[in-house]
Amino acid sequence: MLVLAVRPPPPDGCTSNRWGYALEIDDRSDARLPYGYLRITPNGGWNQVVIAADGTLQTARGGCMSRADHARFMRIVDELQHAPWTTRPVATCAAYSPSYREVRVLGKLVYTQRMCDGLALDSASQRAYADALAFAQSIQGAGGA
Repeated sequence: MLVLAVRPPPPDGCTSNRWGYALEIDDRSDARLPYGYLRITPNGGWNQVVIAADGTLQTARGGCMSRADHARFMRIVDELQHAPWTTRPVATCAAYSPSYREVRVLGKLVYTQRMCDGLALDSASQRAYADALAFAQSIQGAGGA
């Protein structure tokens, strides 16, 4: 995997890496496919990077969430932290995709999602994960402040 030599600059008012990341959603691949990540700091700064299959930077965006969004985000981080992140075996399929997603909360890998991996997430973690994804979509759609 290509490591970026230069990270996108932090948005005004939010320092991207001073406190580490509260939430990281990394879309990865075992093949030469586009990949990227969304990282959100505890103080409300976020950045999203997408790398093209050839390794070139495709998109780099960032922002600083509003006070209301930040309060909502901290509740989601608490929910993510307290989720059990347990899985149980389920019937699987034969499909395969080299793409997968890793979710980290406060630097700890809590979940790896792969197509047809034969695992189902517990209901509390599913709810926390869905809340985090919906929140991530909302701040990316807003484009930051």
